[in-house]
Amino acid sequence: MNSTTINRQEWADEFLAKQAKPLRAAYDYIPTFLPSWNSQCRDDGGGEGLGMGQHLAVAGGPGFGKTLFATNLGCHATAHGVGVGYMNLEMSLIGLTRRAWAIATETDVRTLERGRHYDAPKAAEVAARVVGAGHEPFRVNTKRLRGIREIIDLMIYWRDYGTTLFIIDYMQLIGDPTARNSTDEVAKISAAICDFAALNEVVTVALTQFNRETSKNYQESPTIQGLYGGQSLEADADQVLMIDHSRYERVKDKGRDIGARTFIILGKNRHGGIGDIPVWMDYRSLRVREALPDEEAEWPHHPGGRR
Repeated sequence: MNSTTINRQEWADEFLAKQAKPLRAAYDYIPTFLPSWNSQCRDDGGGEGLGMGQHLAVAGGPGFGKTLFATNLGCHATAHGVGVGYMNLEMSLIGLTRRAWAIATETDVRTLERGRHYDAPKAAEVAARVVGAGHEPFRVNTKRLRGIREIIDLMIYWRDYGTTLFIIDYMQLIGDPTARNSTDEVAKISAAICDFAALNEVVTVALTQFNRETSKNYQESPTIQGLYGGQSLEADADQVLMIDHSRYERVKDKGRDIGARTFIILGKNRHGGIGDIPVWMDYRSLRVREALPDEEAEWPHHPGGRR
């Protein structure tokens, strides 16, 4: 249907036929690892996950779990039939592999790290489980990427091999030599990634930082106006999710940090509602999960007492 005009009956028939088709994971939507998030993915997502053609921005301060969040999304997707392409612009390939393996197998990440906690038999077992799981590919670049053209070219290549979820970690490490200044650069890069999602009917997830004022404000939850790079990141995204550093509470056991309670703020959503999702970030297995109903009272409040 390429015409700018169409017969009303033809359009009605096509619309009804499309809506009546059963939703298929990996083809019509990409399931996330948070049930409350899935339920807010309406329209083409059908309340099951992210609709194809959508672009998301995920923001967080340094050290608060952007990469952890994205890796959980990728691992969950591959286990549900989705090919994933992870544009790793910051971490070593070994480091990302270690984290993904720990998440995929619910293994204490320290047993996969070089040093006194390394457990060779356990690591071999984890490797065998990952290889034998039969999940869809989790593709990661093996060379350093910096320019937006390089990234788009690799995304096109992976797309041709069936990849439908693309994660870019993270926006501020991408360059565009045609940009006039840093704000223009972010705008051009954001538009290129957003356009790729829409034109190819895939999902793109771009990780991003907050601006300095938002990053240092631990008294208030971040807002979508606090994204680094200006309004373009917010405007391009179908959804904006933010890790709340103002309600980030680390939990210890026997002197070791074992995890953190915080909230994922769904601050913008063109396809459903917005709100806060309480999550537990497990520092051992690196898994992120939604808080259970009987746990939510344990989650932190703002210093002033507001949830």
